[in-house]
Amino acid sequence: MSRLEKAQASVEAMIRFQQSIPRVLAASAAATEDLYERACTLLRRKTLVVTGVGGSEWPARLLAWFLEEELGRSARFVPLSQFITSNVTCDGLLVFSQYLSNNTAFALSARTRAYDTVVATALSERSVLQRVSEWRGVRAPAVVTFDVPDERALLFRPVGPVVMAHAALSAFADAAGMPLSVTRDEVAGWYGGASHGDTTSSDVSFSQPCALVSVGSDGAVVHALRWKLLETIGLSDLQVWDAIQFVHGALQSVYEHPRTFVTFGSSASSSCALLRAFEQVLVKDRHATVCIEAPTCGPARALYYDACVLRMIDAELRRRPRDLLDWPGKGRDGAMYALTSL
Repeated sequence: MSRLEKAQASVEAMIRFQQSIPRVLAASAAATEDLYERACTLLRRKTLVVTGVGGSEWPARLLAWFLEEELGRSARFVPLSQFITSNVTCDGLLVFSQYLSNNTAFALSARTRAYDTVVATALSERSVLQRVSEWRGVRAPAVVTFDVPDERALLFRPVGPVVMAHAALSAFADAAGMPLSVTRDEVAGWYGGASHGDTTSSDVSFSQPCALVSVGSDGAVVHALRWKLLETIGLSDLQVWDAIQFVHGALQSVYEHPRTFVTFGSSASSSCALLRAFEQVLVKDRHATVCIEAPTCGPARALYYDACVLRMIDAELRRRPRDLLDWPGKGRDGAMYALTSL
């Protein structure tokens, strides 16, 4: 099998995983209910910290954004390295780790002062507690297990992070008495291709430099989604700009050069009106724009953005296949991945 054929086969494998998202979402009600029970406890705490790394950084950053920006809670995302460099103090800690990375031990260390600690994972509670018992100076957490396909062979995991992200938003929204305005079936439809009018996200071409453009607090969501594009497509650093910030500054550095701008907004809010004004600043002959418009202005808009980004990834990898089973740097990360303490 040639390198191209191997790459094409790995892309098709990833897409098959991705096509299972609606089914796996439909089957995630029990785990979401379990997380809801934990959310009720965590929301009674004064300060919350959320963490995750790799694919699990998406649900972690998304939940931190929701808690802080949408609920107004004292919550923040903390990278795993911060648990090494400082004593992280909080009342509640939620760790997302699909397969319980060794580096998760940094967050679960006794140095982290938290009354309640929860791990959201694809592993069974028994497996998690067994692993944790082998790490020095680590406390046993409460465990919420999600039944998702085994994606460990792939560079990019399309299913687990999506399912955990939806469950986190749904569980904490319900616990706060502010349920999401969209149903699980509607969200599944977004990931299944029922894009509610979006026909452009798969048309994004990354053959020229690309930037992502957001409005308001959506910048944190779009920045988190940026990692999915960097990991799968192999782009050089992908810029994320706020629409107004860009026009008042970075516009001057790109105005005379070709660029594709992917904008993110909600058709049910004023963000799209602002983004239409943004488009008028650009030069059509050299600047392409692709507008992602979520059908809701509620927090679930972040899941819609995610579904569109996954379609971008699908389309680009079909055009330019990349081996997701044998990727650059594979096996070179062991010195970091193996760390549980310093």
